[in-house]
Amino acid sequence: MEHLNTNIVRIVETSCIELDLLGKTITHKTKGKGVVVGYSSVSGEPFAFFYNDQHITDRVCCFSHDEII
Repeated sequence: MEHLNTNIVRIVETSCIELDLLGKTITHKTKGKGVVVGYSSVSGEPFAFFYNDQHITDRVCCFSHDEII
């Protein structure tokens, strides 16, 4: 199973934990509003592009779906 390869984390289009958030606007507890752009190939958790007042280095990150409000 490719998603169990922990050597390289990639952003993939399908969540191995069956999340259905791709392309949806979400609100994170601390990072604010963002758009889900993919999922971690290892954990299945979402990667999102955040467009609030973050520094450019904080704009795309992976986080637990439990942190979505």
